[in-house]
Amino acid sequence: MTTRRWLVVTVATTLAVMALAVGTNAAVDIYGLFRNPAHRSLRVYGNERVAKYLMSRGYVQANFDGVFIGSSVSANWNLGSMRSVRLYNESVNGGNIVEEKAILDQLLEHGGTGLALVLVHPYLTSEHESNGVTLAPREYWGALGSLNLLDAYKNALNIRLGREPQLFDPAGSQDFGDGTKTLNARLRAMMLGTADFEIDPVALQGFREAVAKLHARRIPVGFVIPPTSEPLFAAKRAAFTKYASIVLADRSSADRVLDFSEAEFAQLRDPDNFSDGVHLRPAGAARLTSMMDDRIKTWIADGWLKRVPTRGPETAAATRVPPAATR
Repeated sequence: MTTRRWLVVTVATTLAVMALAVGTNAAVDIYGLFRNPAHRSLRVYGNERVAKYLMSRGYVQANFDGVFIGSSVSANWNLGSMRSVRLYNESVNGGNIVEEKAILDQLLEHGGTGLALVLVHPYLTSEHESNGVTLAPREYWGALGSLNLLDAYKNALNIRLGREPQLFDPAGSQDFGDGTKTLNARLRAMMLGTADFEIDPVALQGFREAVAKLHARRIPVGFVIPPTSEPLFAAKRAAFTKYASIVLADRSSADRVLDFSEAEFAQLRDPDNFSDGVHLRPAGAARLTSMMDDRIKTWIADGWLKRVPTRGPETAAATRVPPAATR
């Protein structure tokens, strides 16, 4: 074989292999980007930030009424069990509002959403640096071939073989298990003492910009202040109150607030409901989700949503994305 022919064969073979790989990745479509995502049951595999960023280009819009923007504080809230509305949990572990805003931007740029609930917790605005990966439009092409995609495939295979647990459900909520969870260094430092919470100005601006975008689209917004274990909350009560007043200063009269630090929800602040004082155990998260579901039903009855979801309590279970393997 001549050198020229060898080169032609090599290049042609390489291109054919690449085309086959791209075609296969597009056909598998684990993020719901290249095929109709409606009625599919997709789970997060690999890097959760990348997965939720890409799934917010179509999968979320096609299968859910709205989204929940948050951090690890709300990551294990089982939103898929709610009957009032279908919410996708965009919360990511260690996530800050700048990362969550990048995910929200994808959602708004590709069809929008019917409603948005936003977590109000000081961790979201404590920093603005990306944690591990900078979310950018190039991730779209990475879904056809990249190291992130390879990691996702490895994760999916290990789960299928029983080597790793399935951590995410089709509504984006994560299973932390029922064991003791250790706060990361930043969150642990934030919860010490009685001092006010430090707010990163870039993160605060990001929070305000995210809410402003939702308002500009006339998307119904609800803010959710999560519960904190009573021993921690008692020491930081004034700090939490001050933080909420700052973050919610620009909310509109149409926005709703569900404050789980209020007296009526005191039972949720029982330390036994928490794995570490901040993150709820599964049973506590289930109680919170049920209470949030009831409150949203009240908001809907009061006219919060201009278009009430067509599936009511009697039909929600039948239309909910099934807990099946990715298809």
